[in-house]
Amino acid sequence: MSKKTAFIAVVFVASVVVLGIKLVHPAPVQIFVENETTIVNQVPRLFMFADVLVMIVAVTLLNLSGIYLLFFDSASQTTSVGTMVLEERKKRWESIAKTLKEDEQKIYTALH
Repeated sequence: MSKKTAFIAVVFVASVVVLGIKLVHPAPVQIFVENETTIVNQVPRLFMFADVLVMIVAVTLLNLSGIYLLFFDSASQTTSVGTMVLEERKKRWESIAKTLKEDEQKIYTALH
């Protein structure tokens, strides 16, 4: 895993955490002061403008990092894995071809 991939994975996880916290704990509170009594009332499912901005930024970072991790990072890894598998097969074919007789070698190389 490269440093860039690790950084993007950290951004992904941080975005999930921030978004989860903001969605679970909306912040608005109403405070009423009447005479000498104070009443604190939470308003359910209401988000302040700053909360919405933080959630928009978190969702944007979540989407961008997720897209990178799914498509761009995996494409570079599969290319290197595919190359490694191909090289391994070539080595195996060459070692098998050395053990065959002349006619068998011709047929084997024609098939592979």
